[in-house]
Amino acid sequence: MSGVRPVKAGWFNAFRPWTLHGAVVPVLIGGAVALHHGSFDIIMFILVLIGGCLLQSAANLLNTYGDFKNGIDRKGRAGFRRGVTEGEIRPESMKTATFAVLALAAGVGCTMLIYGPWWLVVVGILIMIFALAYSAGPYPLSHHGLGDL
Repeated sequence: MSGVRPVKAGWFNAFRPWTLHGAVVPVLIGGAVALHHGSFDIIMFILVLIGGCLLQSAANLLNTYGDFKNGIDRKGRAGFRRGVTEGEIRPESMKTATFAVLALAAGVGCTMLIYGPWWLVVVGILIMIFALAYSAGPYPLSHHGLGDL
């Protein structure tokens, strides 16, 4: 298998797929409510599900980067391995991946405008701001007990 490199556990852990229930469950509930009221739209449901998972993933990536940059994570920490802290992932690569995932989420959000109202743009921007504010910026929410907001 020359030329093919296996995906490192650092990237898997950085995306933290085990946290995606935080994005999936509200969408499932919203879909069930829409179905009950006769307003379920499968395309919008799929777009919201994909967008939610992308935004959750972007927040996870940025959390790994932000905790490394702010010195919160250290090598050999308890819990799952943090790829940037352990030297498996370059900080610049993590930052690039975060913004690439946010760009994908924005693309999904723009596609939603075909099926939904214009104010979804405002909601999407607010969600992205909070995804970024979770671990980054001058007052990271996760560092001040406000992460679950």
